[in-house]
This record gives sequence, C-alpha cells and structure tokens, in this order.
Amino acid sequence: MLYQLLALLFGGLGIHSFYAGYINTGVYHILSSILCILLLPPVIGMTIIGSWAIAEIIFIKVDANGNPMTY
Repeated sequence: MLYQLLALLFGGLGIHSFYAGYINTGVYHILSSILCILLLPPVIGMTIIGSWAIAEIIFIKVDANGNPMTY
C-alpha cells in the first residue's frame, strides 16, 4: 500500500522504486524527470513520467528481494 501511495504522490522522483529496493530504477526516474522537464513542454513531460509511475503501480508486484508487496 505504501509503495502505491509513494508512486502516486512522488512517482516522478522515483521514491517508490527506492522504497522497493530498485535503486537503479529510482535513479532512472530522477534523471528522466529532469530531462523531461528541461527538454519537453511540462504537460508532455509530466504525462510521460506519470504514465511510467502508474505502469509500475500496476505491474510491480514484488520488491527487489522477491518479497510480495503487501496491500
């Protein structure tokens, strides 16, 4: 439940990925957020970042250690 909440509130920063133990993915979130904000119009950049976070909410069911996410 906390993973999903973090993804909804702070999806662009990748905090939910760090929480689940996916450090590399969290870093990619931060870097892609910065690039999207700098290179794309804000609406398009935030749509891309938000879509990525929503997709992770739907598809990520285990943390980096293979433990199931609890709801």
